Amino acid sequence: MTRSPLRARRTAGFTLIELMIVVAIIGILAGLMTGAIGYVQDSARRNECLNNLRQWGGAMSMYLDEHRSRTFPTYETTLTSDTAWFNVLPPYLERTANTMSYKEMAAQNRAIPHPGEGSKGIFLCPSDQTSADEMDQNAYYSSYTMNTWVNDGSNTKPRSPRLRDSQLKFPSSFVVMSETCHGEQGGVDPSTLVDETTGDSAFRHNKSINLLFADGHASTHARSAIWQQGMDRETNLGDIQWNPNKDLKGNAL
Repeated sequence: MTRSPLRARRTAGFTLIELMIVVAIIGILAGLMTGAIGYVQDSARRNECLNNLRQWGGAMSMYLDEHRSRTFPTYETTLTSDTAWFNVLPPYLERTANTMSYKEMAAQNRAIPHPGEGSKGIFLCPSDQTSADEMDQNAYYSSYTMNTWVNDGSNTKPRSPRLRDSQLKFPSSFVVMSETCHGEQGGVDPSTLVDETTGDSAFRHNKSINLLFADGHASTHARSAIWQQGMDRETNLGDIQWNPNKDLKGNAL
């Protein structure tokens, strides 16, 4: 029996419902792919940031080994400081244009690294989205900085104001360097990890942060595990030690 031309046309085509289902499936798959790509990109940026801190940790280990005092660098923001981490640690890194000290950059009138399109380097976290508008390109900036407690008058005997590695009881838990909320400011501690006024945060990696510890290792930590609203600079939380004058439970040493 021969089918009519009208019946053949209907058999060969798609109904509106079938087309809507196909479009919906494509949309779902596209959404899943976008999420997966975004996750991979975020993970890559977090790992690049973590690698930056590991390189700083290696440089710091060599710096401490070479100096008998074994005193940590300071966190000040004066570009020409001879004790600031951004000047004393770069010589222990592979020498490239991206690892020059800030003192060298200032002497050559080179712009200090700042976030922005195309801006990369060991001083910057690739997830640092701080607006570069109206920034002074010759002023201090870094996505990382030292713990304020490495150079603080509150450190008393047996700890000197400028900490030495031998004065730390928990080197694998003591934070020496961290990502920072505001890259223009030197020094970081729990009270400055989140700016509750502006909403800026040092927890750039899906609510996580990369930290460098006194024993040289660097690792990623979730905000919920190491920080809570209202934390002050005296507090240690989540087996992370910022204040060397207190143990991991907050008791005075």
